[in-house]
Amino acid sequence: MSSTEDLLSLEQLCSAVGISEATGKNWLKSDRIIPTVNINGRDYFSVAYKNELKAGLKSGKNGLLRSRRNKSFIAGNAFYKSYVSEGSENLSSIKSVLKLIEDTDCDVSEAVIRALLAECALRLISDSLGMSQEKCCLSGCIEGKSRPGLSFIIDELIGNTEQARDIIGRYPEMFSLPYYYESENDTAGLLYISLRTFASRKAAGAYYTPYSAVKKLCGELFDGADLSGKKLLDPSCGTGNFMIRLPDRIKAEQVYANDIDPVSVCIARLNYALKYHITSETMINEHITCEDYLLFDKCRKYDIILGNPPWGVRFSADEKKLLSGKYECADGRAVEIYDLFIEKTLSLLNKDGMFSFILPEAILNVGAHTAVRKLMIKSCGFRYAEYLGDIFDGVNCPCIILRAVIKKNGADNNGIKVKTKDREFVIGSDRTLNEKALSFFMTDEENRLIEKLDGLCDTVRLYGNAEFALGIVTGQNKSLISDTPQQDSEPVLKGADIRLYRYTEPINYIRFKPDKLQQTAPEMLYRAEEKLVYRFICSQPVFAYDDKGLLTLNSCNIVIPRIENMNIKYILALLNSRTVMFYLKKRFNSIKLLRSHIEQIPLPAADKQTQFNIISKAEKLSVSSDTSEIHILYDSIDRDIAGLYGLSAEDHRLICSCTENRTAYLM
Repeated sequence: MSSTEDLLSLEQLCSAVGISEATGKNWLKSDRIIPTVNINGRDYFSVAYKNELKAGLKSGKNGLLRSRRNKSFIAGNAFYKSYVSEGSENLSSIKSVLKLIEDTDCDVSEAVIRALLAECALRLISDSLGMSQEKCCLSGCIEGKSRPGLSFIIDELIGNTEQARDIIGRYPEMFSLPYYYESENDTAGLLYISLRTFASRKAAGAYYTPYSAVKKLCGELFDGADLSGKKLLDPSCGTGNFMIRLPDRIKAEQVYANDIDPVSVCIARLNYALKYHITSETMINEHITCEDYLLFDKCRKYDIILGNPPWGVRFSADEKKLLSGKYECADGRAVEIYDLFIEKTLSLLNKDGMFSFILPEAILNVGAHTAVRKLMIKSCGFRYAEYLGDIFDGVNCPCIILRAVIKKNGADNNGIKVKTKDREFVIGSDRTLNEKALSFFMTDEENRLIEKLDGLCDTVRLYGNAEFALGIVTGQNKSLISDTPQQDSEPVLKGADIRLYRYTEPINYIRFKPDKLQQTAPEMLYRAEEKLVYRFICSQPVFAYDDKGLLTLNSCNIVIPRIENMNIKYILALLNSRTVMFYLKKRFNSIKLLRSHIEQIPLPAADKQTQFNIISKAEKLSVSSDTSEIHILYDSIDRDIAGLYGLSAEDHRLICSCTENRTAYLM
C-alpha cells in the first residue's frame, strides 16, 4: 500500500475506539496494537483492524482496558443516577433505554442520541401541558400529526428526519417509554449524559454535576440574598441543571446560560422554556446561547456567575498560542481550562459582582494554579468555601464550592464561611492569603500555628536543597510486574510497602529496562547510597529510609536531601512528625504528596547531639516489632521535634488533636 486512503492514523484509531492518544502511543510502543502499514514513517491501521479492536474492547475479550488508569477511556454507556433526585419517576425509563441498547447491540451514534432526546423532550413538553403522551411522540411529530409546542427545539434535536424515522423503525421499544416532567430534575440531561461515552465527555472537559452538589451551591448562594435586578450567568451550563434549581424569585429575564455543546444547549433551552413557561424562540435563544465562553465580548457584564466550569480539556498548540495572548493563566506549559474560566469571569463581573463555582480542590494548592490564585487574591474577597470530597461518578478528584466577591478597591477576606465533612467555622480575622496556597481548611487558631511555623528563623526548606524522582511508570503492570522473582528481575517498592520510618519486604519484581518502560527517572537516583521514599497517594506524609538502591514504582516517589549539617535520617524524623503532618494537612489538604508541598516544609536546624539522639530513637523504632515500644519511641521523637519547632504544650496538644489516628502507618 502506498496510499492512506481508507486507513486510519493513530489519532483516528484512538478516537474511534474511545481511548486517549497517550494511551494509544503507549500501546503502540509496547506492541499491544500493531499497525497495518507504515508509510513515510507514520503508522496506519485498517478499518477492519479498528473494528476488531473496538469489538474486543467492548466485549472485554481484549484485556487492554482492565487497568485502573485505562478504564477511564473505555467506550460504553453508563447510568449517572446521581444527576437527579433519588425519587425521580423517570429513572426506570432511562434504565430501560440503556438496557434495550445493550440487548439490541445498538450503535449509539449521534443520530440515535438525538432521536431519543427528541422523544424524551416531546413527552416532557406534553406532560407539562397535561397532554396525553401516547398522542405526542416523535413518530407523530415527524409525520406532522402532533406538535405540542417548542417545535424549534424538537427540530434542532432531531436533525435529520429521515435518519430519525429509520431509527424509530429499527428500535420501536426505545420510543414507547413514558417521561414525566419534574421541575427540579433534568430528565433529558440525565438521558443525554447516560448515552454519551465517558471518553467523549472527558475529551470535552464535561463532568456533569450531581444533583446534591447543585442543590448545595444554589442553597448557600441564594439563601437570603437580595436578587432584585441581578443578572445571572452559567457560562458552562451543560444541560441546565443549575438553572432549574434557581429560586423562583429569580425571573426569566435575569437568567442567562451558555455552553459549547449544541446538544446540551438544546436541552438547556428546553429546561429554560419549561421552567419559565416561555415559548418565544427569540427570547429562549438570546438567553441560552451556544458559544465559546473564553471568547465572550468583555462588554457583557453580570452580577452573579455560577456553575461547574469544564476541566481537563486538552488544548492544541494553536489553541494554546491563541489563549496565551488573551489570558495570564495561559502562560504556563500546562493550561487548565477552569483557570481560564475564572480569569474570564473576573473580567465579566460588575463591581461587587459574585462568582460561585464547583472546582477541583487542586485549585487551592497545586503549583500549576498559582497564576489564577494570584488573580483572585488581587481582585476578590472570598466569602465561602465548602469541601465536597469526591462528588463525580467514577472520578477521584476532591472538589470544593468556592464563592468570592469582586472588590475593586482592595480585597478583604474577613468572615469567610467554611464547611468541611466534619465541621463548620468562620474565619474571623482578615487573613492574609498566599498565592502558594489558599488555606481555608484551618480555623484562626490553626492558622496562627501555621504562621508561627512558617515564621521560624532557624529553618531550611527542601526547595533547591534536594533531588526528587518519580517512581517507574511501566505502562503495563500486568505483564512487567511479577510477584515472584524472574531471571534478571529485582525487587521494586510500591506505595503500599511504605510505612513510617521503614518499608516492608518488597513482594513485587521488575526487569529494569528503561527503553521498555513508559517513564523512569535517571537510574542513579534509584541507586543512591541513601534516599527517602514516600507514598505519593496518601492524605499524610509517610516516609521511609532506603540504603539498598531499590527501584520504586510510581506510587512510591523519592527525595534525596542535600542540606549541609542536616543528616538524612534526622530529616526523615522531621518529615514523619505530627508537626509536619499538621502543616501539610492544613496548608494543602491534599490526597497526593506533591513535590511542591514537600519543598515548602520548614525544617528546624539542630546540633549534632540533638540529631544523634533523634536518629538513635528512629533507628530503634525502624527495627522494632513491639507495638508498644514503637508507639513510645514515636511519641518521644515527636515531643523532641515539637521542642525544636518551639511549640508550647498548648500548640502540641492542638497538633495532636488534629492528627489523631494518623499514625496508622507505624506498623
